[in-house]
Amino acid sequence: QRQMCIREDISIGELDNAYGYINNGLASDNTFQKELRLQEITYYEKIQDYDKAYELAKELYNLYPDYQAGADEYNFLYTRVSHDDE
Repeated sequence: QRQMCIREDISIGELDNAYGYINNGLASDNTFQKELRLQEITYYEKIQDYDKAYELAKELYNLYPDYQAGADEYNFLYTRVSHDDE
């Protein structure tokens, strides 16, 4: 149910509420870490902070390399940011 609230909030533009749900979930729920991290990435995409979204996607991919949704997001964001430091 928490994920449903996050998706609804992001889709209607209530980003502050969504970010609060994400942070609360990450701090208290180990069950949905992958999914909450993916929602956090979506939040940063919505506020157009693609560098932060990419950083989080890279972290997610490194933690859960078999998580296909995370790998897809990482690959997508990889094409959207500069890689001067790599």
